[in-house]
Amino acid sequence: MKKLILLILRYMPFLFGCCIAAVAVMSIVPSAAVPDILNFGDKAQHALAFAMLSLIGSLANPKKTKVVYIGLMVFAVSIEVVQKNFTTSHIADVRDLLASGLGLLIGVLIYFLMRKVVKYFD
Repeated sequence: MKKLILLILRYMPFLFGCCIAAVAVMSIVPSAAVPDILNFGDKAQHALAFAMLSLIGSLANPKKTKVVYIGLMVFAVSIEVVQKNFTTSHIADVRDLLASGLGLLIGVLIYFLMRKVVKYFD
């Protein structure tokens, strides 16, 4: 089991990069191009995306979690700037940024809970 976990963790940086790219693309493509299954509440999308990014980013870089979290907040701000200045199908919104920050916090909490559980079972 430990070998499987180590194998999965080895690919976390690649998965993290793929998720960053996916969130970036989904944030700038026209809303009509997004599959219906991914089209649920805007704020929930932001929160879920950044919870996932912060959790995977923490697993990918466990010794640099603060850098990951700061980088993800910069990424969230960048998304809103791009949406405001370079797209016509998305609207920049401070509430989106707050939802992204909340999602990031949820991902951080899940990561730290996972670390406690893993230490508990070692």
